[in-house]
Amino acid sequence: MKWVVRILQGLLGASFTFIGANMLLAAESMATQFEALNLPIWFVYVTGVLELFCGLGLLAGFWKNKLITWSAGFIAVIMAGAVFFHFAAGQGIAEAAPASIIFLLALILTYGQYRLNSKS
Repeated sequence: MKWVVRILQGLLGASFTFIGANMLLAAESMATQFEALNLPIWFVYVTGVLELFCGLGLLAGFWKNKLITWSAGFIAVIMAGAVFFHFAAGQGIAEAAPASIIFLLALILTYGQYRLNSKS
């Protein structure tokens, strides 16, 4: 279980650090995607900051384990919101599938790290 947690932690941490930074640096290109979900443009920046901090939290979790549970849990919340807004905007499962998969991976990581923390 420990290796599954560490692999997911590294993958999600690197991905969300990159995705969050990309949202902040290329907010104009992301604005059209957020407008399609009926979300205001300022939400791009809020989401970018949250994803960047969650990604950095997962990477810092290699040294401070408690950050993993919180960061992965918050990523799960963000992705649950993304799935909700895709469906609320009338988009299909194809558009919501990536967020759904990341939601499940974040839940697995949260649960796995919680189990590891409770054993020690």
